[in-house]
Amino acid sequence: MKIVDLRGFIWEENEHLKRIKNRGEILAEEYEKVVKEIIEEVKKRGDEALVEFTNKFDKANIKKPSELEIPYSQLKKAYETIPSDLRDALEFAASRIEKFHKKQLENSFTTYEEDGIILGQKVEPLERVGVYVPGGKAQYPSTVLMNVIPAKVAGVEEIVMVSPNPNPPTLAAAFIAGVDRVLE
Repeated sequence: MKIVDLRGFIWEENEHLKRIKNRGEILAEEYEKVVKEIIEEVKKRGDEALVEFTNKFDKANIKKPSELEIPYSQLKKAYETIPSDLRDALEFAASRIEKFHKKQLENSFTTYEEDGIILGQKVEPLERVGVYVPGGKAQYPSTVLMNVIPAKVAGVEEIVMVSPNPNPPTLAAAFIAGVDRVLE
């Protein structure tokens, strides 16, 4: 670990601090072109490009897009096989999150004024939403609950979750929250 003594240094004069301060810009320059090319390929070739990039970057051996979807049966199995104290904690958290978000619901209304003017508000949920849940070393089942349950409470019809290499607690949370599809 590199230790930098900041006593007496001015940001603009310290090269190490300049590099830290500007690292986002440096990374953007380095990767922006590649990311744009990937997005364009996925727009052009759809799932074919998605499979190609998954194999390339994740060192996977996916043959067809359907292999990226985790079957619902795996969500249910994860729910049934995680430790009961964890399952109880996820269920408890889910009920608290749902209770809170139900209080936030807005309602449609219409008001008729005497001069024939109609005023109102129409509240409609989105038909479909996608949620991203981090995978790898930082997997938080709570992220699933806190993203999916509010959408369910709002009335979203279909929720698709994307998570690279989700662990059993994350899949169990997806089961509890009512995710419709999970993609790796």
